[in-house]
Amino acid sequence: MISAQSLFNKFLSTQSRQQEKIWLLLRQHKLKTSDPIIQWNYHESVLDINLSHDLPFNLKQFPLYSQNLGKVAGIIQTKYPKAGIIDVGANIGDSVAVIRHCSEAPVL
Repeated sequence: MISAQSLFNKFLSTQSRQQEKIWLLLRQHKLKTSDPIIQWNYHESVLDINLSHDLPFNLKQFPLYSQNLGKVAGIIQTKYPKAGIIDVGANIGDSVAVIRHCSEAPVL
């Protein structure tokens, strides 16, 4: 059987809608027995996420989803260079990855 990491990587790299459907079916099958941790390279950050996490799959369909957060952080850093950012989320760190991609402001 294909590893969860390989399945995830194949899905993200495919350009064919038919192949995407096959990888999604294999993902559903894998999730029936376990929810393994995989690594996802996102905005130059490596995030450990569960295979069940939908964000990478949603971003493949909607690539601009949540990117406004990084743009706002970059604008704020330009106007207020000493400002910091507080991330109140408790998820996988994707918000910090987006912010880090566009800003060097400290993040708590």
